[in-house]
Amino acid sequence: MRFLIVGYGSIGKRHAINLSNIYKKSDIFILSRKKNIIKKKKDNNFKFLNIQDIKKLSRETFDAILICSGANEHISLINKFFNSTNKIFVEKPLSNSAKNVSQVLSKIKKNKKTFLVGYNLLFTKSLIKLKKIIENKKDKILKVSVRSGYDLRKWRNINYEKTVSASKRKGGGVLLELSHEINNLIWLFGKPLWVSAHISKISNLKINTEDNVFMIIGFKDTIANLNLDFISKNYERSMTFYYKESTLKWTYLTNSIEKLSKNSKKMNFVFKGKKNLNNSYIDEIKFFLKNTDLNKFNELSNISFHTLRLIECARYSHQKKSVKVYI
Repeated sequence: MRFLIVGYGSIGKRHAINLSNIYKKSDIFILSRKKNIIKKKKDNNFKFLNIQDIKKLSRETFDAILICSGANEHISLINKFFNSTNKIFVEKPLSNSAKNVSQVLSKIKKNKKTFLVGYNLLFTKSLIKLKKIIENKKDKILKVSVRSGYDLRKWRNINYEKTVSASKRKGGGVLLELSHEINNLIWLFGKPLWVSAHISKISNLKINTEDNVFMIIGFKDTIANLNLDFISKNYERSMTFYYKESTLKWTYLTNSIEKLSKNSKKMNFVFKGKKNLNNSYIDEIKFFLKNTDLNKFNELSNISFHTLRLIECARYSHQKKSVKVYI
């Protein structure tokens, strides 16, 4: 197997290691701008190439290409390597802008390419179980509360100021970096109807993006409020679903679902999976490489596109003093 990974930040490295463990005899090419990475030449037997080799590589063929660069480059790189493979993986978000995205997705669908955006949380066992519980439960969900945040300084073992997360131009900021939460909701409840948002920078982080977002999203059958940030001292990622007589809570870090029933005094686990968070990345990449159902890939692509559209509508809502924007 021949794989090309474009971008070798923390997520690119994770995918490279997972691929090498799944396909031990594969050839994994890494395309990076980082001079210190290129100098290594070898790391876990990966083959490192300079970004200047991009033109030559675009004429070669690969079993799959994984694009893990800044979101601002995703669409141009998809077009650059479109004829080099039938399997294209793009790390989330799909892009930093909805411009030209629908045309690219149409081209992918027309040419029957396998295409996946890297929202790995959708492959978390507890979230899959949660979807089944919600679909089988007849009670109406009155509202959903979503919480996700972590101190950007603690995210990675490098200077946060040099990461994509800190750069507006590269597609950083809370809305795009924590778009998992929006993507999860659309996966669960379908295309959103409207959004109202307040976006701000309230910390002393040395970034030129937002670090805090409050948002309300209207769906056909429920309403969701979200609080996303780069400033929480403890890592938080959860969704709480309020029914008339019970409450469900999904927590990413514990890979679990808890329930509070009408006559209960405390939450009780209804599902608890393994805490190895890398498993969702492994299951994601296996699905990408082995699944042949193009309709499923097209469905997930549409969800990724609606996620991006909602983010743009949220920005517009904020500009108009948090008015309700219909999508």
